[in-house]
Amino acid sequence: DMTNYCEALREISTAREEVPGRRGYPGYMYTDLAQIYERAGRLKSKKGSITQLVILTMPDDDITHPIPDLTGYITEGQIVLGRHLHRRGIIPPIDVLPCLSRLMNLGIGEGKTREDHRNVADQLYASYARGRDLRKLVSIIGEEALSGQDRKYLKFSDDFEKLYLAQKDEDRDIEDTLKISWELLSMLPKSELKRVSEEFIEKYGDFPKEEEEEKAKEEEAKKKEAEKEEEGAKEEGEESEEAGEAKKAETTEEGKVEEVGEVKKAETAEEEKVEKEGKVEETEKSETEAKSEEEAKKEEKEEKEK
Repeated sequence: DMTNYCEALREISTAREEVPGRRGYPGYMYTDLAQIYERAGRLKSKKGSITQLVILTMPDDDITHPIPDLTGYITEGQIVLGRHLHRRGIIPPIDVLPCLSRLMNLGIGEGKTREDHRNVADQLYASYARGRDLRKLVSIIGEEALSGQDRKYLKFSDDFEKLYLAQKDEDRDIEDTLKISWELLSMLPKSELKRVSEEFIEKYGDFPKEEEEEKAKEEEAKKKEAEKEEEGAKEEGEESEEAGEAKKAETTEEGKVEEVGEVKKAETAEEEKVEKEGKVEETEKSETEAKSEEEAKKEEKEEKEK
């Protein structure tokens, strides 16, 4: 266990009163680990290579601890074991999500394993990650609140651990593993396999015809909904046209009423003018009569005086 080696290295560094690094470990711990790990490799005089499997016990299961963190920078990959899988009886309890391999792409594909290996691995990883996230959500809101598709992902993650990860004493080759992979992916809707090409889905996938029928039904339902929406839009348009015509009729009637009112106003104005003119004529007549009376009186006075 390299964790014990690093702990001893820290104790020795502290006894020598050296300058400590992260969490009290010496700054040269990275160099020491690299010298140990890089002993693995090829021998010039012999065929084959040496693969070194280093064991680390992560303090408090913390993968960001300096020991696993520095080891991850040096080695070509990491296999992480999970306590929660071990408790559920999954053997080997490999926690897939934090695992890493920098050499995988060089050793898989057509002529090495199989042409669909990369696509299948990516799809399995993404689907399992979604199922794990849904488990956390279920612990809060309950499984009843999930949609039908989310429940499929939840079941996929459970079967992935039971059928794919749990091997125990099983002697499984790459063909059997890929076969199990496609059986697990067939649990999901075909439309959800976004990381696998259509060519591989048609060649290796075994999806039920019911899914195609469901798709056809969904398309028909969508068409019917679209037709209903169009009919509703037409009815709304007709109603709006009728309302517009009614509004136009109302506006025309209002216009007629306004015109009648204006005519009445004009008539009343003319009547007022006529009345005013009559009054003016009467005042003029009275004035002329008064003048004529005064003149007659003056003439009578003059005659009397004469």
